[in-house]
Amino acid sequence: MTTVPRVRHARLGPLDAVVDRRADGTTYVRSPHALGPYAAKITERLEYWASHAPDRTFLAQRGADGAWRHLTYVDALARVRRIAQGLLDRGLSPERPIAILPA
Repeated sequence: MTTVPRVRHARLGPLDAVVDRRADGTTYVRSPHALGPYAAKITERLEYWASHAPDRTFLAQRGADGAWRHLTYVDALARVRRIAQGLLDRGLSPERPIAILPA
């Protein structure tokens, strides 16, 4: 039995653009439309969805056994808060930064 993936339509903004080609070969492309309201911090949308759809999937990854592993919005927010508290507990600041290196 094959499963047909669900399709969710995404709303897009206007697609027109202002193109500025410079003599040095640089091309700048920008929207002529003003940017609408946006979140003041990156976690704002995560907090919103954790309160409005806590059990909805935020991230999913197929495991080695082929089964999907899901992380809900509320679980992701809890993990983010634990990481943030751990960083605060270590007294990190601009003077004492952290470096995250890939494995």
